[in-house]
Amino acid sequence: MKVFIRSEFVPAAATFALGTGLAALTYRRGRMLTFDGYYYCELAKGFSRSWPDRLGNHWTFGYPFLGGLAVRAGLPAYAALTAVSLIFFAILIALAGAALKPNPWRWLIISALAAAPIVGVQLFGILTELPFAAALLGLAVSLAGWPRRAALGNAAGCAVLALTLRYAGIVTVAMLACWLMVQWQELRRARRLSEAIAACLITAALMTTLIGINVYQSGHASGADRGSAPGLHTLPCQLLNLGWSAPSALFAGGLRDRLGIETLAGKLIGLAIFALITAVSACAWLRPRTSFSRPLALAAFGYLAGMGVLHCVGDFDALYNARTFLPALFPLGLLLAEQAGTRRSALLAGCVILLAGGTVAAFRGISRQVGGDVQAAIMPLRSKLTPTDTVAINDDAFSLSAYLSQPTHRAWFENWNENSTDRFLVVAAEPRDRYGDSKPLPKGWLDLCGHLVARHR
Repeated sequence: MKVFIRSEFVPAAATFALGTGLAALTYRRGRMLTFDGYYYCELAKGFSRSWPDRLGNHWTFGYPFLGGLAVRAGLPAYAALTAVSLIFFAILIALAGAALKPNPWRWLIISALAAAPIVGVQLFGILTELPFAAALLGLAVSLAGWPRRAALGNAAGCAVLALTLRYAGIVTVAMLACWLMVQWQELRRARRLSEAIAACLITAALMTTLIGINVYQSGHASGADRGSAPGLHTLPCQLLNLGWSAPSALFAGGLRDRLGIETLAGKLIGLAIFALITAVSACAWLRPRTSFSRPLALAAFGYLAGMGVLHCVGDFDALYNARTFLPALFPLGLLLAEQAGTRRSALLAGCVILLAGGTVAAFRGISRQVGGDVQAAIMPLRSKLTPTDTVAINDDAFSLSAYLSQPTHRAWFENWNENSTDRFLVVAAEPRDRYGDSKPLPKGWLDLCGHLVARHR
């Protein structure tokens, strides 16, 4: 037991502490919620009072549902979702340790991956890519364990979990089908072929049911109207954009915005990065070094290629965002470590660069341009709000949701409802830059607030 604690638990705990510490440093100036983070927080509050009736709307409900369960246990919504993210982060680290176990440098490598800027941003930003990354890596580790019966069930479970966390999880059923074909003879020799087929069919049936409930409740497979689809002919452009997600996630730099992804140089860089990802995955597939090589390559490339296809058939988030790359970060990082083999100098240099980039990004902190400053409203509201109150906010005050247990909802001065029962309206100014300097409030908000004050509201 002492040997186990010294060799496994301590470095894993240190890696977890490093990632969490950098995330805390990133958010040292206070909680900041993006558009999606705001809705996850509000959904968690809602699921503490009622149960979901479908897979999701614009957002899948798995993550906020888990947060809602924690809210029912007594945690505030933001703390509940952060706890869920921390649990998945710990699972992600443990899975990476299992996949890279033969490598003597594994904890340095995993620590470098855990220090990547996008990890800290996601960890306390209550977003779903980090939990989804754990489900995706869990799928890869489970596939490496085939044809063991437990691994068959775990793979099916991770695939379904991935779908409940993000709609991109639908691509995992294709990964299962692909791996079934690859392992067909091995499964037959182990007398597990029928069980593997059953696991794949059950997974497909469960996913079809979840999507079917969405269609029944909303009329759309992804829970909401995604607008006009760009079409599959735009796939090369989508993959170019996707290539830019890697440097955004790893170094948090502004090169993409300064250079422009639509310029010739921007397109060439995006193409080169995606080509490199493809090459790493192909090398791992053609020349596997461990039993994890091919499953990791399938998970990384299958996810990224699947994201490109999904963006062609629906108006999902832009693929050049840093968060798009996070689910592929650990599989690709582990593959690179495998392919590096005994090249210790290359491994060490890569880890140092990633650790340095993550540390610098953490000291810079989260960009205040994410949302307006709501600090002045927190204490007055907490002293006056009752459990049954709701709060109206403008779009620059999203972060207020992270500080209040009461529900908030968006409001616009253009269509303010004079019969609103809200006792409080919080309006924050739009940030001008990442340092938090604010633009003037629009005249419409000033006029509305003056009108409400005049009416003693």
